[in-house]
Amino acid sequence: MDLAAIVAEVIKDAKSLNDVEDAIARGANVNASEDSMPALNMAVQAQHEQLVKLLLRSKARVDAPDRKGVTPLHLATFDGSLDTMKTLISARAAVEAQDCHGQTPFFFVPNRRACVVLAEAGADPNVLNYKGQTPLHLAAHAGLNDAVQWLLENMTAKACDLQDKHGRTAVYCAAHSKLKPTILLLQDKGVDTSLRPKKHRGKSVSSASKLLDDMAKKAEAAKMRRMEAAAVQREEAFEAPMEAEAAVQEALERARAEEEAAEMRRQQEQQRLEEEKRQREEEEAFQRALAEEEERARLEEEAERRRTEEEAAVAALEKAQAEAAAEMRRQEEQAALQRAQAEEEERERLEEEKRRREESARLQEEEERRRQEEEAALEADLEEARAEAAAEMHRQQEEEALQRALAEEEEEASPTSWSNTQEGACLEEEEERQRQEEEAALERARAEAAAEMHRQEEADRAKRRREEEEALQRALAEEEERERLEEERIRREEEEALANARAEQEEKARLEEERRRLEEEQAMEKAQAEEEERARFEEEEERQ
Repeated sequence: MDLAAIVAEVIKDAKSLNDVEDAIARGANVNASEDSMPALNMAVQAQHEQLVKLLLRSKARVDAPDRKGVTPLHLATFDGSLDTMKTLISARAAVEAQDCHGQTPFFFVPNRRACVVLAEAGADPNVLNYKGQTPLHLAAHAGLNDAVQWLLENMTAKACDLQDKHGRTAVYCAAHSKLKPTILLLQDKGVDTSLRPKKHRGKSVSSASKLLDDMAKKAEAAKMRRMEAAAVQREEAFEAPMEAEAAVQEALERARAEEEAAEMRRQQEQQRLEEEKRQREEEEAFQRALAEEEERARLEEEAERRRTEEEAAVAALEKAQAEAAAEMRRQEEQAALQRAQAEEEERERLEEEKRRREESARLQEEEERRRQEEEAALEADLEEARAEAAAEMHRQQEEEALQRALAEEEEEASPTSWSNTQEGACLEEEEERQRQEEEAALERARAEAAAEMHRQEEADRAKRRREEEEALQRALAEEEERERLEEERIRREEEEALANARAEQEEKARLEEERRRLEEEQAMEKAQAEEEERARFEEEEERQ
């Protein structure tokens, strides 16, 4: 966002002066424009005195024109903002700068005080615009009698009667707007009311010309009536009968003597009355001056108090905005810290989960390796047992073969030993059967041991799976609880931020309402003071 946009937001009270200072500190262009309106012009037009001073301290162009060539001093003069005018003039604003119509700030004066400020700065009230008009033309057309009177007192007589390129005078401009008080003011100051626009000479006149002609005709008719009445009185005096002249002369002599005595008494009485009147007028003038001085002091004190209150309100608003911004930044930093902590905790949890999974996989691998080693050992034992059984069987077979060979030799040697041989064979068969049963029992025992070991391993694996599933369920439950708590925390933070924003908005609205109320009261007091000043001036003129 550029500086002009930030200034627009400050004027709307959406941002504070601190935002403007921050933007300038970051290198923002103080002469930036929005819709061809420079930032300084926007601040002057909004009558934001502190913003104007801030931009001027930041080296903003004091005479920056908009697309119509209007400078900040034009705008301040149009609004009658005397403090802003003085601030701009102190910053070396050009008092003779012209807009696209060739009009200097003097063409925008609304009252006498604005005229005084420009004149003290060296501005010329006799300047002409591109239409050949003076500031008096525009002030008369708008009915700004306070400014009109000052211009009549300070402009040259030639400039007061000057006609523009269309032949229009200041009187004609006032008549065109049907402003009789302004016309009478111009007439009382001796402005020529007989001049007419060039395009109306010898042709049908406009309503403004008719108004001036009607006023001139009425004045001429009143003058003629007074002259006719005086002539009638003179004729009646000269037509008195001649025979009464002597009596009248005698009566006149007596009356003259009485009149001289009465005149002497009247002069003495008149001198006494004039002296009393003069004393009363001096006393009244002194009382009026004293009352005016007291009223002026009261108004100045009230204005100073209002200004102090307004500055305090603005300072409070800026402080509240700064505190709100600091609180918002603190909340944002706290939220960022909490997010970082949550991310760190989540990362640690994931790493711990990863370590648990790796440990579980390692344990499973070790268990599988141990099981394989045990199975290999069991297989080796079985192989060894089989080898021993085979060796034992081979040995027994060799012994049986040896015994059979011995038996055959003995049988060959003694036929009577056959029955003994049969009994020996039966015994050997019984021993063989017992041996086989023992081997079968041994084989069954080994099989049962292997089955029991397998069942134990399956039970251990099932137990580990159950423990892993329970750990996973606990981890999922903890994750869900953590997410719920995080959502609850975020919701509370959002509610707190919303409540803070709402409170800040309400405080801003209250301060804005207070500022508007102060401005309305100041405007009302200003209008009342101007009305009292105008009434006093009119009363003074009437008395004179």
